[in-house]
Amino acid sequence: YSSDQNHVSFVKEGSVGLRLVGGNDIGIFVGGVQPNSPAQRQGMQEGDQILEVNGVDFNRFTREEAAMYLMNIRAGDHINIRTQNKMD
Repeated sequence: YSSDQNHVSFVKEGSVGLRLVGGNDIGIFVGGVQPNSPAQRQGMQEGDQILEVNGVDFNRFTREEAAMYLMNIRAGDHINIRTQNKMD
């Protein structure tokens, strides 16, 4: 783990506002952030790696599993995301 981890917390609105890429061994990454979404307002950026959501480890998820997990969080529920900035 590097020191550039971030914790993001917000209440889910209609959607989380993230497009996911990656999955399996490489990890889940943010492929895009919807403008004016809760995720964007909290500073999430394209290229961020999603390590954990609400205490669930995302490191072995497929992209589909990660997307389903986020979709199944109800609107109005809190989302806590631990991310890591992309390493160049």
